[in-house]
Amino acid sequence: GVMCCRAMVSLPVGAVRSGIQANDSTTGDGFLLYSLQDVQQRFAANPSNAEHFVAVQWVPSLGWEHVGDHGAQTFAPAPGDLLVAAVNFSSRVLTPLAPSPTNTRTHGIASGFKSGDLTFVMDSFGGVPNYGEFEVRGGELLVSPDTLDARQLAGRLGAYRGGQGGELPFSARISSSVSARYTYQSWRDSPDGAWLDASGNGNHANVSR
Repeated sequence: GVMCCRAMVSLPVGAVRSGIQANDSTTGDGFLLYSLQDVQQRFAANPSNAEHFVAVQWVPSLGWEHVGDHGAQTFAPAPGDLLVAAVNFSSRVLTPLAPSPTNTRTHGIASGFKSGDLTFVMDSFGGVPNYGEFEVRGGELLVSPDTLDARQLAGRLGAYRGGQGGELPFSARISSSVSARYTYQSWRDSPDGAWLDASGNGNHANVSR
């Protein structure tokens, strides 16, 4: 028979390095943010900071702020931004975020990931206790194509993965031990919402978003 599965976007985690640096004096609610763009380029993060993760807060009078060790820095949401954990900097509580059933954005940023082996450890950095920082463990981050718009990210993900613009890698998790790879076909050349089986074994049907 034909196996049916749901495709998921596999985001590049990159080098997790020592973890995520945050300003120790930060209080109140905030988030850990995944940025598709390297955070050293985007936020001038410390070289020991994870390649794609920073700590952020929403400030009503200012908007989004990166709360790094060098102080607060305002920024605008960008394609590929994803809130992966909620943080209360005062009570020292961290909660990984599941996808919103209605794909609700938090002040313009998507939130929640489907699966993967990513975990975050509060008040740890580089494997040792360090107040105010966050250790990142794991190397797989999978999100629903409903959470992040695959059409919008196709060219950017291709650049990060060395692929051709317009070809976007996907993982479709079938069981704990078997996975198939999918490539999203050009929107000009395929029906809207169609996913192309690229596993090469012919056992998987096209799937829909």
